[in-house]
Amino acid sequence: MLSVTLDVDLRWRPRHHPAMQWQRVRFLSLLTLVLCACPDERPGTGEGEGEGEGEGEGEGEGEGEGEPPALPDPNRPDNDSRDADCDGLSDEEEYAGRWPGDARTDPADADSDDDGVGDGVEVGRTLSPDAQCAGRFTGDADPTTRTNPTNPDHDGDGAPDGTEDTNGNGRVDDGETNPLSPDSDGDQFCDGPADVAGVCTGNDDPVAYADSDGDGVPDRLDAAPGDPDADDDGLCDGGNAVADVCVAGEDTDNDGRVDPGESDPARIDSDCDGLADVDERAAGTDASVADTDGDGLLDGVERGSAGSGDPSCPGAGADAAPSSTTDPLVADSDSDGLLDGTEDADGDGAIDDGELDPLDPTDGAEPVVQQACSAAGLRPLRAIVAPEADVQIVVDGRAGRFGEHGSIRAQNAEQGVFGYDAPRQVGFVAVARPPAGGDALVDEAAVRDLIAITGGLTQPISQTLTTWDGFPAVTARYDQPGPARLKERLNAIAAALAPGIEPPLDPASDVDVVDLRIEVAVVRRSAEQTVVIVGALPLALSGGDGVFTLRDLVDGSALGRARDTRGVYCERRSSAGFSKLEILWAVDNSTSMGDEQTAVAAAAQAFVDKLSNSTLDWRAAVLTSSFYSPRTTQDAACTNAVCEARTTSQCRTFTRDLSTLQSAFGEMGPAWVGAGGACNQSREQIVHGAQLMLGFDDPGTREDDGVARFVPASAVDEPGRLRAGADVLVILLGDADDQRFEDRDAASGIDTYEQFFRALPQRVTIGGILCPEDQDCGEGQRSPRVARGLVNRLGGVVGSINDPASIAATVDAIVDAAIADASPYVLARDAISASVKVSMTDGATLGPCNTADVPRSRANGFDYDARTRTASFFGDCRPVVDGALIAVSYRTWQRVPLVINEPCECTCGGGFACLDDGGDQCSCLCRADLTCAPGFAFSRDSCSCVCDSGSAQCDPTRIPADDSCVCLCRDDCGGCGPAQQCNTSLCACTGGVEG
Repeated sequence: MLSVTLDVDLRWRPRHHPAMQWQRVRFLSLLTLVLCACPDERPGTGEGEGEGEGEGEGEGEGEGEGEPPALPDPNRPDNDSRDADCDGLSDEEEYAGRWPGDARTDPADADSDDDGVGDGVEVGRTLSPDAQCAGRFTGDADPTTRTNPTNPDHDGDGAPDGTEDTNGNGRVDDGETNPLSPDSDGDQFCDGPADVAGVCTGNDDPVAYADSDGDGVPDRLDAAPGDPDADDDGLCDGGNAVADVCVAGEDTDNDGRVDPGESDPARIDSDCDGLADVDERAAGTDASVADTDGDGLLDGVERGSAGSGDPSCPGAGADAAPSSTTDPLVADSDSDGLLDGTEDADGDGAIDDGELDPLDPTDGAEPVVQQACSAAGLRPLRAIVAPEADVQIVVDGRAGRFGEHGSIRAQNAEQGVFGYDAPRQVGFVAVARPPAGGDALVDEAAVRDLIAITGGLTQPISQTLTTWDGFPAVTARYDQPGPARLKERLNAIAAALAPGIEPPLDPASDVDVVDLRIEVAVVRRSAEQTVVIVGALPLALSGGDGVFTLRDLVDGSALGRARDTRGVYCERRSSAGFSKLEILWAVDNSTSMGDEQTAVAAAAQAFVDKLSNSTLDWRAAVLTSSFYSPRTTQDAACTNAVCEARTTSQCRTFTRDLSTLQSAFGEMGPAWVGAGGACNQSREQIVHGAQLMLGFDDPGTREDDGVARFVPASAVDEPGRLRAGADVLVILLGDADDQRFEDRDAASGIDTYEQFFRALPQRVTIGGILCPEDQDCGEGQRSPRVARGLVNRLGGVVGSINDPASIAATVDAIVDAAIADASPYVLARDAISASVKVSMTDGATLGPCNTADVPRSRANGFDYDARTRTASFFGDCRPVVDGALIAVSYRTWQRVPLVINEPCECTCGGGFACLDDGGDQCSCLCRADLTCAPGFAFSRDSCSCVCDSGSAQCDPTRIPADDSCVCLCRDDCGGCGPAQQCNTSLCACTGGVEG
């Protein structure tokens, strides 16, 4: 036997991709001449000194694992299980199979069409039928896509399939073009040199690639084909210099797009950092990155810029003190251990009150500042990014945290990201999906239903918010009872949110749980995309620090766009006295409310303990849903004129005493506000009652006569008056909606209440324990719900009243939010929660506390609320010395907007292309312009060419095989005579089959 290996180096370079490396296509063909009767030998087993990669010394490319198959023979009866060339196709398929045009593959050649992609990979095989090919055949990495193994250029663009799929794995990887699409990037220029009618122009067409202005960008791709410097900034639009006009260049690869590392030919200041692109070239900074050294200051601010003059970036990067500059290439200009951006906290270039000087190495020397803000002491973060889905989640990056992470994929396209923190048993999935309709509240309800498919949910609590980048969002918390495996459950939730995904979390290190705590963030980015983050941990661990890890994932601060970057900031604050908070309970006192009021009474101890452990000076008062109109006929003693501890009084004054507060809830004597007592009214009006108590004035109506008021506020501590300077929290407790407004007026009723509460001189927040949106609770409900609508509009926490056992959890969440709302420690910028670090003057706290690194704890430590940008202190770590120094370091997002002609940078599987989705983001979309060769048809489901058995046109002896797009022999060869047998390899009737 004589074996000849041909190694041919073909070079092809598309003109419109000058940055692409030369592609080398290696064609291997085995020419076998049978000169004599030879023993059964295969490459990789000989003893000669060949070129093979196997452990044997033969000439083959096999890895030498096991005994290889014998040479192909069409007369063997076991050809259906033999694979002589180890290409993934059985010898029977290769002998008998007929492709369009009566073409066939060669059972002795693993790449029959010599295009650089193996036959089985082109067909979509993942395993060889022959066990002896183990280690010699590498399966298709994307079996959902198929090409023709007898056609070296499936899409007809002039580029062989192996030139496009350069690693020959059957998948479109980064940097590759798609052998199924003649125009992979959708720019109307073919990937190869040949024209494809109606789709694209071949890349060697001299007319199509004319460059009138000489800037390097072909006219067809050039936004200004007659002007080599469209923005007149001295940088040519393309990669070529034009004499006496501009130097090269902005679009350096001449593809008409702004790629990473390039500046925008249509903008003077591509990154809006205050430095024009040409000035960045001179300064050595990156014109595509606003903060080249990552210190938190824009390059223009560091250079003392007055602004770039780019009309698309008005005022961006202007230095408020241009006479003092820092180095945009050095993150710590004065070498004091503090990044420049941590010293100039507001990033304006001026040294404002409370800020440090990034040019003075001595002013950040205080131990408190160094502990919190030094570059070495900052909290490390980990960014988990899915560019295709435009999702970035930032998590705690300390050692051991979220070691398991990656992207969630379906059909070889990214859908989102996942992560798992093993020490705290916290896992999450984040998925981009189409909105459910309506708004973010509708999205959250739809997500809740999908999660419920994986297991029932209890104790739902939700809250509306606006994310740091301005998107409407809802956060929610549920418990999921019942035994489960944590990762398995999260994988099931991910599959429910994004059907068809590959399970992201590794089940090998899964943990068994009895019940789960699930927290969710639903962010409505556009009419086309909602991002859903679902985090979970064992309910038994929800009292530990894992709950902070979970909350940091879903509080809106961890989510960014794929291109967004981060800056670092340091703030110095002085400790302040306790904030004042007035809590007003507005309680439905109808007949059905006994159990619910009792549940509140039972939760009162925890309510008081939590408030007393915070930095709040709090008091609580109560009024009933009958406060708006006490009876004067059936029981003249019912009154809203005086707040007293008796059932006939419809309000109770402010108190800090636990027993007094508990006596207003539950059947504890005359102080009980009642449930269906003589003073109950037929129309429950819990919101209206609070409105009256806080100053609603409607002259000429009975509501204005003799009604108790908690206003005007008093400078001294009076039980019947609000305290001056105090915040107000209203908690609505009722199974009936506020019924002041009829159904037809419900929407305007919400507007009326919102205007009233927003106009009050006190800062007011509202929480609710109310009837769920999709239930009526046996009571009168408005459409839309007035009380629930008001809570949502004001960003309050709302929970369900249907299950009294869940009331304590809702009260807990409402109080957490109230503590954050009332905190005086408001950060200047939106912080990523996981990055916040706090230090304070030693000895300034109520008790023992690690002041060098205050722990994250609601028992003894601090917490951060991303919704309000506030830090709060608890227990022994509460500062009690006014004026003590507190330093806070944190990372904050730096929004990187998409520009007008921004390229879409995605990696998409199959026929999907990374395209502008019509909004402000890029997505993997199906262009439906794939070239499907004969025997194949286009499928929108997979956006790929699939087998088309209907057009196979098999002869009578063969039948289409749907799994390989080929005509294979019928079992009986189309009909053999009585004394004949069918040889399915030859697809011929014979008198017998020889072994």
